[in-house]
Amino acid sequence: MNTYECMYIIQTNLSDEEADKANARIAEEIEKRGGSVLHRERLGKKRLAYAIAKHDDGVYHLMHFELPPGEVTALRAAYRLHPRLLRSLILRREPEEVPKAHKRGPARPEQAETAPETSQEEAAGGEQDQAEAPTAEPAAEEAPASSGPEPEPDKQE
Repeated sequence: MNTYECMYIIQTNLSDEEADKANARIAEEIEKRGGSVLHRERLGKKRLAYAIAKHDDGVYHLMHFELPPGEVTALRAAYRLHPRLLRSLILRREPEEVPKAHKRGPARPEQAETAPETSQEEAAGGEQDQAEAPTAEPAAEEAPASSGPEPEPDKQE
């Protein structure tokens, strides 16, 4: 089995229940073909660069999964027929390219749909690291290097 990454966009006009059903159907397509979902993450609503099927924005999702190599073409075809899916992109990833946190086991929707929380100590520590980091000073202006002889100034008579 190969490891894959899928970025997909679903419609924004769906209720929470309809969005959950759409995500479940997307994962079912993988499991139906003998694969397993490793990780699923909701990245949020974003404006599209151009309208897709008369939609100006969409909800982005990122998913890592394992699937037999011969099944990817069929999965792409199934995703093209999904009525709530605006776009999808499936890329093959090496197992070491998938973040270790994603390799723990099957995705659990209640954890995958929420962003990881950081403790107050970690948040404060991150701010201290940024404050202690030296700031880059602007570089001194240098005269541009000439590519040939300098032209002589015009003489006024």
